[in-house]
Amino acid sequence: MRMTRDLENLLHFSQNLLAVLDFHGYFQIGNTTLLRLLDVEAHTLNDISFFDLFLPAEYEQLRQVFDVLKHGHPVIEQVSHLHFPQKILAVRWSAYPSLADGKIYFSGDFQHLTPGSSEQLRTALDIAPVGMLVVRASDARIQMINSILSDIFGYSEEELLSQKLDILLPEDVRERHRAHFRAYFEQPTLRPMGTNRMFYGRRKNGEIFPLDIGLNPLTPENGDVLVVCSLVDASSRDDLLRDMNQKVQALRDEIASLEKLAATDDLTGVFNRRTLLKQLELHLYQAYENRQPLSVAMLDMDHFKRINDQHGHQVGDRVLQTFVRLIRSQIRTSDILGRYGGDEFTILMPRTPADQALAVLERIRANIAAHDWSVPDVSVSIGFSTWTPEGQELPSALLADEILLEADIALYHAKQSGRNTVRQFSPGALRPAS
Repeated sequence: MRMTRDLENLLHFSQNLLAVLDFHGYFQIGNTTLLRLLDVEAHTLNDISFFDLFLPAEYEQLRQVFDVLKHGHPVIEQVSHLHFPQKILAVRWSAYPSLADGKIYFSGDFQHLTPGSSEQLRTALDIAPVGMLVVRASDARIQMINSILSDIFGYSEEELLSQKLDILLPEDVRERHRAHFRAYFEQPTLRPMGTNRMFYGRRKNGEIFPLDIGLNPLTPENGDVLVVCSLVDASSRDDLLRDMNQKVQALRDEIASLEKLAATDDLTGVFNRRTLLKQLELHLYQAYENRQPLSVAMLDMDHFKRINDQHGHQVGDRVLQTFVRLIRSQIRTSDILGRYGGDEFTILMPRTPADQALAVLERIRANIAAHDWSVPDVSVSIGFSTWTPEGQELPSALLADEILLEADIALYHAKQSGRNTVRQFSPGALRPAS
């Protein structure tokens, strides 16, 4: 509690501008100095955007700065201009992002406007949450590093100071990287991680690893351009992304399996009744939109109960599986086959007029009757109905029920006609009471 109170007092009494922002640029918390400067109450701070405080001419530059921050790289020693109705104040500031909690920690100072002093840079580097180094643009020699960079590469600060930046690069790419850096140093700009080329680093022990780099140019008062580089070891990130992608793919596969289980019949692998009815409604709408016929058939194995009673349910299950396989061999991939219940199956045949449907269903009937079954007298009775969109209103769920009823009535007449036959529904045909 005492430490929390001390931090609150430090935030309150600091003469610097201290604030916490979200990644959209809105203030979350600000210290007393900031509140007084903006002339606002603390509870209204959340309505103020960081971008609204500065000169409009600097807006695009600040947007670029936030791109850097959103990629996890600190921004060091920027100079921007606060815009007020009666005055403009130059502010030197730094910002440190925390991707873990989605916040940006901002520190600004409008009392000392000369950027790039050694003490200021040292403080900025030491509090940064990623590897940082400062390079002199004129000769690409390292001027300063922080402890995180030392941990990443395995070098002490004494080993790296005044060394060429090359020491941190693989030998076989140094010349190519020199060309990139020379081109950059001619016109240094702020660049976020993820928009640069992929670089590779070389640790002191010789290990090569992928590296993300953010570049932040400074011009101190002596005129020498310095570039503050923020570096992130991308190998651990790549491992994390690879692991995440594997988990996401496993989850997708599991969801797909569950969706398939929910939509299909366990025994035969065709659509179950619920999915079949949804498919029928969908294909009715498509038939209406495309002005094409849709044929719907009901198929029922003849005397299937007798097969189960005489030979057992395991044999009956194998008969059903073979029955489905024989049907599939005679229909198109665009046709829909589903198990309506028990030994009763339904086929949806899009873009199929009655005469074509009759020919397909007759082939199915003949194929099943001619198959060499392990049990005697296996045959199928089939009834079907064909719906045409001419003169019809937009289909509804009631229409789907009506077409299934028509196909079922035709199936009943096929059974009554001696089984092992195909019958088409005709208007006026009524199903007798059983």
